Amino acid sequence: MKVFDTSALIAVFDTGMPDLVDRILEMGHGLAIPSPVFKEIRSTDTLKWVADLVGRGKIVVLDTDLAEIKKMQVEFSGLGSGECGAILACLGGAYCIVDDSRARKRASSMGVKHVGLAGLLLMLRERGIMSREEVVDAIGTLRKTGFYLPRNFERHVTDRSAHDLGFQ
Repeated sequence: MKVFDTSALIAVFDTGMPDLVDRILEMGHGLAIPSPVFKEIRSTDTLKWVADLVGRGKIVVLDTDLAEIKKMQVEFSGLGSGECGAILACLGGAYCIVDDSRARKRASSMGVKHVGLAGLLLMLRERGIMSREEVVDAIGTLRKTGFYLPRNFERHVTDRSAHDLGFQ
């Protein structure tokens, strides 16, 4: 199971890669979002797309313990309810798709497996679901929309394996 936080899900849609959801499903993983993520995207253009995916059963909306989310937000200020919900939903072993550095650090400290959107693209390339060129194009599109990626990341991602980068 892959559990998206809000920013990663919005990035998939805003960069013109909505078919990425189908490609992730091709890997044999279920997709989910915690209920706070669904609430956070209500004011974006992404809502219609996500509601359609939920309606067709491609993404499951997880019930989350709002008290636990609030507790985590107090303990780790700066994390949104979507990030906290995604991390908490992954405590049972699911992968958290999160790009915020503070959220990734918190996920690591809680023993939650996580990967960023770029790492997810690398996984898709390694499984033959996306070509190297498609991954390079997707990373270029992410950059153009203001998505933060380190300098020379295209070469880094396309020249190294997911295993080398710590993903499985």
